[in-house]
Formats: sequence, structure tokens, C-alpha cells
Amino acid sequence: MAARQLPLARVLVSLPAGLWTFGFACDLIGLVDRENWIWPSVAFYALAAGTAAGLAALLIQFTSLRGVAGGRPRAAAHRQLIINSLIAFVFVLDIAVRLTDFVGIVMPVAFTAAGIILLAFAPRLGGDPPLLRTAPTRGSLG
Repeated sequence: MAARQLPLARVLVSLPAGLWTFGFACDLIGLVDRENWIWPSVAFYALAAGTAAGLAALLIQFTSLRGVAGGRPRAAAHRQLIINSLIAFVFVLDIAVRLTDFVGIVMPVAFTAAGIILLAFAPRLGGDPPLLRTAPTRGSLG
């Protein structure tokens, strides 16, 4: 039985989600431990790397949209692209807010929290690719 290969966009999706979550955890630790300057710095670099990976995944998703058949799958792919673009936009704004010095500590954490909430609810909103639902055949595990 040949192994199915995952599209590159699906593989890239886990990297920004993990980096954004780690950056949010660093932000929360930084809010508790305000004496230590390292946590906001680590959060910034984790969020910036996650945003770069998220934009790369979004670009790949946009280019692979042409291969999706019309009808319901195409509508689902469009909805997924819009929601993922919104999440990436929130994190781009988060990085832009962090680059300015006059916004304080709480506002960047609020942007990160909004992005994490959107990321958590993206499958409910239609941001997750639709699963192929097939009936299991005899002898299969699935």
C-alpha cells in the first residue's frame, strides 16, 4: 500500500500554529514576569517566524486553489483561504504593533490572543480543509 503524500500547504499549516501558540505562551509569561525582558523578545521572534511561515502557507494555498473543482469544494476552498488570510492579517498587525514602542505591553498580547482565538475557531468557521468522507471498505481500518 503506497503512502499518501500530504500537500505542502497542509504541512506548513502546523508550523505557524505552533509558533503562534508558543509566542502567546511567552507573552503570558512576560505579563507575569515583567522584570525579565527575554520573554517579549522570544515572543516577538516566535510570532514573526510563525507569520512568515503562515504567509508562505497562504501563498501555496492560493496557488493551489486553481486545481480545486467547481461547486462545493471550490466554495469551501475559497472560504478556507479567506479565513486563513484573516488570521495571517491579524498576526501581521500584531508584528506591526510590536515594532512600535508606544503601545505598551498589553495591546500586542491582545492582538496575539485575538489571532489565537481565530485560529482555534477556524475549523468551525470553515477555515479547515473539508475532509473527504468515504465509506470504509471491507478489510480497511478506517
